[in-house]
Amino acid sequence: MDNRQVVFVMGAGHCGSTLLDLILGSHSECFSLGELFALPRFFDPKSDNYKHICSVCDSDCQIWHDQFSIKGFEHHFYRPKSGRRYPNANFYDYLSDYTGRSVLIDSSKNPNWIQHQWRLIHHSSKIKPRVIYLWRDGRAIVNSFLKKYPEHGIARVSRHWKKRTHLMNELFEHFPWSSPKIMVRYETLAKSPEKTIRKICDFLGLDFEHEMLRYWQFDHHPIGGNLGTRSLIFRYHNKFDQVFADRRKKINKSKEYWDYYRQIGLAIQPDYRWKEELTETQLAEFDAIAGEENKIEITQLSSHVSRGVQESLVKHRERKKNFKITVLMSVYNGATHLREAINSVLTQTLPNFEFLILDDGSSDNSLEIIEGYDDSRIRVIKNRDNIGLTRSLNKGLKLARGEYIARIDCDDICLPSRLERQLEFMVHTPKVGVCGSWVIIMKESGEYVRKFPVS
Repeated sequence: MDNRQVVFVMGAGHCGSTLLDLILGSHSECFSLGELFALPRFFDPKSDNYKHICSVCDSDCQIWHDQFSIKGFEHHFYRPKSGRRYPNANFYDYLSDYTGRSVLIDSSKNPNWIQHQWRLIHHSSKIKPRVIYLWRDGRAIVNSFLKKYPEHGIARVSRHWKKRTHLMNELFEHFPWSSPKIMVRYETLAKSPEKTIRKICDFLGLDFEHEMLRYWQFDHHPIGGNLGTRSLIFRYHNKFDQVFADRRKKINKSKEYWDYYRQIGLAIQPDYRWKEELTETQLAEFDAIAGEENKIEITQLSSHVSRGVQESLVKHRERKKNFKITVLMSVYNGATHLREAINSVLTQTLPNFEFLILDDGSSDNSLEIIEGYDDSRIRVIKNRDNIGLTRSLNKGLKLARGEYIARIDCDDICLPSRLERQLEFMVHTPKVGVCGSWVIIMKESGEYVRKFPVS
């Protein structure tokens, strides 16, 4: 992965970062981390918070629950004098390797976190930091805060938004020019999502994928985030009533709050409830306290990208190729025949495909053999522990980017025209969902033992 990036989303609370996070996280090269800065609070060994890291899967998450433990957490995080735990410089590289995605979306928004993490990876990691400042009308943000903290009152919440916005503006303005940064307005994103996301993809050196606008159809594993935005995921998977029934027991919200998310359909749409819910008195008080700060004029998408960064992103996009097939292999201590298997795939008459190899916690030199290949078609995913062939392949299926999946084991050899012939058959026979082939069983010496028919 030669285009590894961490995209830090900054902005005030309730700015719509969950929407942006999930849309970008639906891209085949991206992974939504959610509010990563909140991760440490889930690793209290005295509580069961660990079971609820993922705000979509909850207690059954294959990303956070399968991969992490208290011991693993301590290995990747450290605690400076300030008391907050921070991940080390290699944590993002580790997450990129594990998820198989080159672009990680960190929507923590916390300014101290962003500054700390940017400095850390800028000086110590191969991964490149990017910044997106998501700005939203302050009246909408204040209205959302009052729903959550009505006892704070309009004046206190307005002053908090003003202070936070000033801090964010200063941070964005003085961010190093060597780090690409863009400013996006929430209202523009929600009203014209395709146009806005296309420009963000261009900024990140990614090809726009129209399916990412239907973020609710994809698997996501974010930490935290807005429940309303996630509700479309629950609705799509027919879990809305169950999830919201559980949330209503824990979150003190009005009936109108829950009904709003029950009524909206599977579509991205702007939230203008503040126009109806804030009184004239509240609007006047907000305007007196923070009106000037809220008049900031933002172009639909303004960006600051150095020429060198632009050139590298263009080169990355030119190197990318469209492919129909993902060749999927899971390896566990398969060094004996691994090179032959890999070579048989790389020498196919069909040159354009993705070769996704998962090392399932091998203790021999399998991983060393895999990483010894310098071929852009190969993606390597490292399972921290041996999870077994079935689970490893299921994980690979979720990470695969091809329209078709071609399976191969680490002790198999493909004939040179296998992929080309099978792809041609599948394309011209759309009613067929699965196709196989002859199988020849051989001894170590290469002598044929028997040939299995296809039916």
